[in-house]
Amino acid sequence: DALATWRLRSLVVAVLVVLMLAILVIVLRRFRQNERALAASRELLGSTLEMAPIGVTRSALDRRFLLVNPKFCEMVGYTREELLKMTSSDLTHPDDLANGRDVRDDLLAGTKDIYSGEKRYRCKDGSELWVYGTITLVRDAQGRPQYFISMVEDVSARKQIDEERSRLAAIVTTASDAIFLRDTSGTILFWNESATRIYGYTAQEMVGT
Repeated sequence: DALATWRLRSLVVAVLVVLMLAILVIVLRRFRQNERALAASRELLGSTLEMAPIGVTRSALDRRFLLVNPKFCEMVGYTREELLKMTSSDLTHPDDLANGRDVRDDLLAGTKDIYSGEKRYRCKDGSELWVYGTITLVRDAQGRPQYFISMVEDVSARKQIDEERSRLAAIVTTASDAIFLRDTSGTILFWNESATRIYGYTAQEMVGT
Protein backbone atom coordinates (compact mmCIF):
# COMPACT_ATOMS: atom_id res chain seq x y z
CA ASP A 1 0.00 0.00 0.00
CA ALA A 2 2.81 2.39 0.87
CA LEU A 3 4.52 1.65 -2.45
CA ALA A 4 1.30 2.20 -4.33
CA THR A 5 0.73 5.48 -2.52
CA TRP A 6 4.29 6.60 -3.28
CA ARG A 7 3.86 5.71 -6.95
CA LEU A 8 0.59 7.63 -7.07
CA ARG A 9 2.17 10.68 -5.48
CA SER A 10 5.12 10.45 -7.90
CA LEU A 11 2.71 10.27 -10.81
CA VAL A 12 0.79 13.30 -9.55
CA VAL A 13 4.04 15.27 -9.08
CA ALA A 14 5.21 14.28 -12.56
CA VAL A 15 1.91 15.36 -14.07
CA LEU A 16 2.09 18.69 -12.21
CA VAL A 17 5.67 19.24 -13.39
CA VAL A 18 4.65 18.52 -17.00
CA LEU A 19 1.70 20.92 -16.70
CA MET A 20 3.90 23.64 -15.24
CA LEU A 21 6.45 23.17 -18.01
CA ALA A 22 3.69 23.30 -20.62
CA ILE A 23 2.28 26.50 -19.08
CA LEU A 24 5.79 27.99 -18.96
CA VAL A 25 6.32 27.18 -22.65
CA ILE A 26 2.98 28.81 -23.53
CA VAL A 27 3.80 31.89 -21.46
CA LEU A 28 7.24 32.23 -23.02
CA ARG A 29 5.81 31.77 -26.51
CA ARG A 30 3.20 34.46 -25.91
CA PHE A 31 5.82 36.72 -24.35
CA ARG A 32 7.98 36.38 -27.45
CA GLN A 33 4.96 37.04 -29.66
CA ASN A 34 4.12 40.11 -27.60
CA GLU A 35 7.75 41.19 -27.75
CA ARG A 36 7.70 40.92 -31.53
CA ALA A 37 4.37 42.78 -31.67
CA LEU A 38 5.76 45.47 -29.38
CA ALA A 39 8.90 45.78 -31.51
CA ALA A 40 6.75 46.05 -34.65
CA SER A 41 4.58 48.70 -32.99
CA ARG A 42 7.65 50.67 -31.96
CA GLU A 43 9.03 50.44 -35.49
CA LEU A 44 5.71 51.62 -36.94
CA LEU A 45 5.52 54.48 -34.44
CA GLY A 46 9.09 55.47 -35.22
CA SER A 47 8.39 55.46 -38.97
CA THR A 48 5.23 57.50 -38.44
CA LEU A 49 7.10 60.14 -36.41
CA GLU A 50 9.90 60.31 -38.97
CA MET A 51 7.44 60.84 -41.84
CA ALA A 52 4.86 63.02 -40.01
CA PRO A 53 4.02 66.29 -41.85
CA ILE A 54 3.81 68.17 -38.53
CA GLY A 55 6.36 68.74 -35.80
CA VAL A 56 6.25 66.26 -32.92
CA THR A 57 8.26 66.53 -29.71
CA ARG A 58 8.52 64.80 -26.36
CA SER A 59 9.89 66.88 -23.51
CA ALA A 60 10.72 66.21 -19.86
CA LEU A 61 8.93 67.92 -17.00
CA ASP A 62 11.78 70.49 -16.89
CA ARG A 63 11.07 71.25 -20.60
CA ARG A 64 14.21 69.50 -21.96
CA PHE A 65 13.61 67.94 -25.36
CA LEU A 66 13.75 64.14 -25.23
CA LEU A 67 12.58 63.46 -28.78
CA VAL A 68 12.10 65.61 -31.89
CA ASN A 69 11.04 64.46 -35.34
CA PRO A 70 12.59 65.64 -38.65
CA LYS A 71 9.69 68.01 -39.45
CA PHE A 72 10.17 69.89 -36.18
CA CYS A 73 13.91 70.20 -36.89
CA GLU A 74 13.10 71.57 -40.34
CA MET A 75 10.61 74.07 -38.92
CA VAL A 76 12.97 75.64 -36.38
CA GLY A 77 16.23 75.18 -38.29
CA TYR A 78 18.10 73.22 -35.59
CA THR A 79 19.49 69.71 -35.90
CA ARG A 80 18.20 66.90 -33.71
CA GLU A 81 21.47 66.88 -31.78
CA GLU A 82 21.21 70.63 -31.08
CA LEU A 83 17.59 70.43 -29.95
CA LEU A 84 18.25 67.54 -27.55
CA LYS A 85 20.54 69.92 -25.66
CA MET A 86 17.83 72.62 -25.47
CA THR A 87 14.51 73.21 -23.75
CA SER A 88 11.21 74.32 -25.25
CA SER A 89 11.69 77.65 -23.43
CA ASP A 90 14.90 78.24 -25.43
CA LEU A 91 12.80 78.26 -28.61
CA THR A 92 9.73 80.11 -27.37
CA HIS A 93 9.36 83.82 -28.15
CA PRO A 94 9.93 85.89 -24.96
CA ASP A 95 6.43 87.38 -25.18
CA ASP A 96 4.90 83.86 -25.13
CA LEU A 97 6.96 82.39 -22.28
CA ALA A 98 4.55 83.35 -19.47
CA ASN A 99 1.58 81.74 -21.21
CA GLY A 100 3.61 78.59 -21.87
CA ARG A 101 4.49 78.29 -18.17
CA ASP A 102 0.82 78.74 -17.21
CA VAL A 103 -0.24 76.00 -19.65
CA ARG A 104 2.28 73.50 -18.28
CA ASP A 105 1.38 74.36 -14.69
CA ASP A 106 -2.31 73.74 -15.49
CA LEU A 107 -1.49 70.38 -17.07
CA LEU A 108 0.65 69.33 -14.11
CA ALA A 109 -2.04 70.44 -11.67
CA GLY A 110 -4.64 68.44 -13.59
CA THR A 111 -6.89 71.43 -14.27
CA LYS A 112 -6.42 70.72 -18.00
CA ASP A 113 -5.94 67.44 -19.85
CA ILE A 114 -4.88 68.99 -23.14
CA TYR A 115 -4.15 72.48 -24.49
CA SER A 116 -4.25 73.87 -28.02
CA GLY A 117 -3.28 77.36 -29.13
CA GLU A 118 -0.91 79.56 -31.12
CA LYS A 119 2.59 80.62 -30.12
CA ARG A 120 5.81 81.87 -31.66
CA TYR A 121 9.18 80.15 -31.94
CA ARG A 122 12.54 81.87 -32.40
CA CYS A 123 14.25 79.92 -35.18
CA LYS A 124 17.99 79.37 -35.47
CA ASP A 125 18.29 82.03 -38.18
CA GLY A 126 16.59 84.61 -35.91
CA SER A 127 13.25 84.56 -37.70
CA GLU A 128 9.90 84.14 -35.94
CA LEU A 129 7.71 81.14 -36.65
CA TRP A 130 4.01 81.09 -35.78
CA VAL A 131 2.76 77.61 -34.90
CA TYR A 132 -0.51 76.08 -33.77
CA GLY A 133 0.36 73.57 -31.11
CA THR A 134 -1.35 70.88 -29.06
CA ILE A 135 0.31 69.74 -25.86
CA THR A 136 -0.66 66.96 -23.47
CA LEU A 137 0.85 65.50 -20.32
CA VAL A 138 1.48 61.74 -20.23
CA ARG A 139 1.06 60.09 -16.81
CA ASP A 140 1.89 56.58 -15.59
CA ALA A 141 -0.62 54.05 -14.25
CA GLN A 142 -0.48 55.72 -10.83
CA GLY A 143 -1.22 59.14 -12.32
CA ARG A 144 2.29 60.51 -11.84
CA PRO A 145 3.45 62.99 -14.55
CA GLN A 146 6.02 61.51 -16.93
CA TYR A 147 6.57 63.81 -19.92
CA PHE A 148 4.89 66.20 -22.35
CA ILE A 149 3.93 65.39 -25.95
CA SER A 150 3.57 68.33 -28.34
CA MET A 151 2.38 68.48 -31.94
CA VAL A 152 2.93 71.73 -33.81
CA GLU A 153 1.89 72.97 -37.23
CA ASP A 154 3.43 75.90 -39.09
CA VAL A 155 0.74 78.59 -39.49
CA SER A 156 3.04 81.49 -40.41
CA ALA A 157 1.56 81.80 -43.93
CA ARG A 158 -1.99 82.01 -42.57
CA LYS A 159 -0.95 84.54 -39.92
CA GLN A 160 0.67 86.68 -42.61
CA ILE A 161 -2.50 86.58 -44.72
CA ASP A 162 -4.64 87.47 -41.69
CA GLU A 163 -2.40 90.43 -40.85
CA GLU A 164 -2.49 91.64 -44.45
CA ARG A 165 -6.27 91.41 -44.50
CA SER A 166 -6.45 93.37 -41.25
CA ARG A 167 -4.23 96.10 -42.66
CA LEU A 168 -6.28 96.32 -45.86
CA ALA A 169 -9.53 96.38 -43.88
CA ALA A 170 -8.18 99.22 -41.72
CA ILE A 171 -7.17 101.20 -44.83
CA VAL A 172 -10.54 100.69 -46.50
CA THR A 173 -12.50 101.48 -43.34
CA THR A 174 -10.64 104.72 -42.59
CA ALA A 175 -10.17 105.92 -46.19
CA SER A 176 -11.41 109.44 -46.98
CA ASP A 177 -12.97 108.21 -50.24
CA ALA A 178 -16.29 106.39 -50.40
CA ILE A 179 -15.58 102.69 -50.89
CA PHE A 180 -18.27 100.06 -51.35
CA LEU A 181 -18.28 96.54 -52.73
CA ARG A 182 -21.01 94.99 -54.91
CA ASP A 183 -21.47 91.46 -56.24
CA THR A 184 -22.29 90.74 -59.90
CA SER A 185 -26.01 91.28 -59.29
CA GLY A 186 -25.37 94.74 -57.84
CA THR A 187 -26.08 93.85 -54.20
CA ILE A 188 -23.89 95.89 -51.84
CA LEU A 189 -21.62 93.74 -49.66
CA PHE A 190 -19.49 96.43 -48.00
CA TRP A 191 -19.94 100.13 -47.27
CA ASN A 192 -17.28 102.21 -45.50
CA GLU A 193 -17.66 105.20 -43.17
CA SER A 194 -16.72 107.71 -45.84
CA ALA A 195 -19.52 106.37 -48.05
CA THR A 196 -21.87 107.06 -45.16
CA ARG A 197 -20.48 110.58 -44.78
CA ILE A 198 -20.74 111.33 -48.50
CA TYR A 199 -24.06 109.65 -49.35
CA GLY A 200 -25.78 109.86 -45.98
CA TYR A 201 -26.71 106.17 -45.78
CA THR A 202 -25.26 103.92 -43.10
CA ALA A 203 -23.71 100.51 -43.74
CA GLN A 204 -26.66 98.87 -41.97
CA GLU A 205 -29.01 100.58 -44.43
CA MET A 206 -27.01 99.77 -47.57
CA VAL A 207 -25.45 96.32 -47.12
CA GLY A 208 -27.73 93.75 -48.71
CA THR A 209 -29.59 96.27 -50.90
